[in-house]
Amino acid sequence: MSRILPESLTTFPVIAATGTEDAQWSAIIGWTVDTLINVQRVQTQWYAGGAGAMPISAPELGLDKQWQRRVLASVGNYGDIFNRNLGKGSLLKLDQGLNANRLRGGLLLSPFLE
Repeated sequence: MSRILPESLTTFPVIAATGTEDAQWSAIIGWTVDTLINVQRVQTQWYAGGAGAMPISAPELGLDKQWQRRVLASVGNYGDIFNRNLGKGSLLKLDQGLNANRLRGGLLLSPFLE
């Protein structure tokens, strides 16, 4: 397992922190993080999987029915982002390890649904 620091800083999920003065922005960030993580869920008899597994339509936030697909088309899922910036596709070549989705052996879980 690759490490940047010799010891773990934490083993519980850390989510994006946003200011309290913009609740709409905070909600959009929260649902975006949830989407990036949950899209990696594999379809089973108990879980719906993939991009259509948990559609979030929130017109009051300015989010239509296709916003999640646009985000994923733009940046990929959490694993894609990790690999591009820290993993196999980066200069660091770090193993995702504990930063993997919890359904794939890591500790990462959705802040809303897990």
